[in-house]
Amino acid sequence: MAFTGATLTTLNYFTKDFPTGRIVPFEKLEFPLLEALRPNIQTEDFVAGQYMKTLIKTARPFTGKAHYEDADVPLPGASGYVEQLVPLRELIANAGISQEALDRATGGEASWGKAVDESLNDLKDDFDHLLELAVFGQGLGALARVYSNTESPSGTYTIVCDNTYADSGVENVALLKKDMLIDVYTTNTLRTTAAGALVTSVTFGDRANGAATTGTVVFTDTTGATIANDDIIYLHGSKGYMPMGLTGIVQGSGAKARYAGIFNVTAFQGLTRASYGCLQSKTYEATDFGLASESPSDGTPTSWDLSVISDCITDVRKGTGKGLVDFLLCSETLAMAIQRRNKAESNITVNVGTTAATQQNVAGSRYAGSFICPDGRIIPVRIAATIPDNVLYGLTLGDLRWGVKGGFDFKRPTGEVWMKSPADRKLNFEAPFGGYMQISADRCDNAFVLMDLRTDI
Repeated sequence: MAFTGATLTTLNYFTKDFPTGRIVPFEKLEFPLLEALRPNIQTEDFVAGQYMKTLIKTARPFTGKAHYEDADVPLPGASGYVEQLVPLRELIANAGISQEALDRATGGEASWGKAVDESLNDLKDDFDHLLELAVFGQGLGALARVYSNTESPSGTYTIVCDNTYADSGVENVALLKKDMLIDVYTTNTLRTTAAGALVTSVTFGDRANGAATTGTVVFTDTTGATIANDDIIYLHGSKGYMPMGLTGIVQGSGAKARYAGIFNVTAFQGLTRASYGCLQSKTYEATDFGLASESPSDGTPTSWDLSVISDCITDVRKGTGKGLVDFLLCSETLAMAIQRRNKAESNITVNVGTTAATQQNVAGSRYAGSFICPDGRIIPVRIAATIPDNVLYGLTLGDLRWGVKGGFDFKRPTGEVWMKSPADRKLNFEAPFGGYMQISADRCDNAFVLMDLRTDI
């Protein structure tokens, strides 16, 4: 494949006003769940160089009883554990630049020096988005589900996607973006070319608190590709090789297995989810909490109050894992709705200032980024762009582990940024950046996903 990095021609699109300073993508993580999991980073739980080793506690016997004189002390019981080996996954992004561009990127005020920084800024953005897709996904790289396809003109495909947060965890084309390379598969058969199809436009179908809508993605590829209903769109070259993510971890089973098809992770970390209660998260939809007077329908957002969220947290605390949810994750739109409900229902006034003369009454300000449980615990509410507007995740962070082997860095043994472009006789250079990671869960029953929450209340 021809080199496509920054050249003298593309440098004409840059100006000398771009910010300077090389940015290493790992300095700031854009996905808040990874920020929250920093204390849980595991760097040593690896075997054979490619697996994380983890134990899931599947049984804990109850040994309590009344005791009296001359009575036997209860016999201890054996806890049940299952050892798992979870494969590490590698993530990588790249930037490119020609020798001429590097030569002319050094010098005085009129030089193109800042274009090098700009190429690395683009690399940072790419890697941040790659991390976000990985941490939100189901471990397969699946992004959307095809509903229909039209090819016109030849080699230009307009794909309508109909997946919803109820059956896949994501709304239609929300995870796709312009200039992304994608693959389309039917089961294990690749529909598009091995080089990947280039996305030229994305039109998101916003349900706006109503019934599900479809979204559209347009991409270019070779002519005559056979793309059909229920085919799956993947991140190019990533099918089956992405780290486990939020939608793969937080899933129920049986009657509570809300996701369908490839998005339903029935085997989690090598174990059959339906066989272990500790691997089944709590899932809630409109019929679980909606008012009877509103005739709630699963898959359609409905009205709610704060007790709906607190009931989910209480369910987890009373459940098999006895977990204390300590992290709420949702879209910015839903976070603002939670804040409005906090103010409307609680109407707390916070005094700001040290003396009577300097105190000000700020209504509801305590709730700007948190949720107060019935037991008095304050749980942070964090936002993530990949989460659908009408969906809230509740997590017990202590159950999640972020495995990182070697950290994220530029893929050069010498520690340099730019390397000679492989298999290229021309003077072109690349800056591949990445590393090995995986997210594992010691148990999933201390997490919940709450769907069908209106955001306009």
